[in-house]
Amino acid sequence: MPVPAQPRPTMTQLNFLSGVIVFVLLAMESHCQLNQTASPLRLLPTCGGISYDPRTQLCCSGVISSRNGSKNACCGNTSYNTRTHLCCSRTLHPRFFGKVHASCCGVVTLGESSAQACCGGCVVSRPSRDCGPTSCCGSTLIFSTYQICCAGTIISRPTLYARCCGTAAYNPYKEACCFGKIVPNPTGVSHPNCCGTRPYNPSRHVCCSGRIIPKPWGLTSALCCGNSLYNPKTQGCCGTLLYDPGLQECCRPGLVQQKGCCKPGYSSALTKRINPAEN
Repeated sequence: MPVPAQPRPTMTQLNFLSGVIVFVLLAMESHCQLNQTASPLRLLPTCGGISYDPRTQLCCSGVISSRNGSKNACCGNTSYNTRTHLCCSRTLHPRFFGKVHASCCGVVTLGESSAQACCGGCVVSRPSRDCGPTSCCGSTLIFSTYQICCAGTIISRPTLYARCCGTAAYNPYKEACCFGKIVPNPTGVSHPNCCGTRPYNPSRHVCCSGRIIPKPWGLTSALCCGNSLYNPKTQGCCGTLLYDPGLQECCRPGLVQQKGCCKPGYSSALTKRINPAEN
């Protein structure tokens, strides 16, 4: 059976279809361009519960302000220009003559002038004449060449190399500071060690539990065991007891037995050397 011929579309139908196709193509092109130019979605931080853009804004203690070339830092909840102002303890101050190198002294500013110094958060005036280098002792300016600050007390230097011992000063080449007490150095010793409040020569003596003991001649590896010296090559130390490791063993610190006589639960591994009790 022959297939009936399909009717040809009219000119009006063809024009309508052409218009639909053009509309769809234009819509697709516009959508592609929009996707290419749109910026990706970014998660912004919050400031006081409100989102802000760190590239253009500042968050100063929960307050949002615009970021620009002149305001680039925070002082408390206020933005400011770091070239014209200085933030000292959350307080804004203009820089002296617009200079960049002014600094803070407590809550106030200190200029570049050499006429002032900052000591203990206080601005103090420098002397009009140059008397050498200065330093601070609390809130007071002192001359470092002639004075020394010991525990907040200003003292005349006994020597240029003076050191502090509590609130006093001493010459380390002639004296020592042992537990807060200034004592003369042993003869021929410029930098002794301390054993309690007594100085000693560490090359010739050892301090064991507050007792100064001469080193045996030729023995350089002597160690302390309580207040006694021993040779770790031939002796052992068990707590504060000396023993012969060839015949005895340390069952626990302070308990020495014949070899093989440690009770169960004790171990000779507890044996240890005690370092010299030097202060």
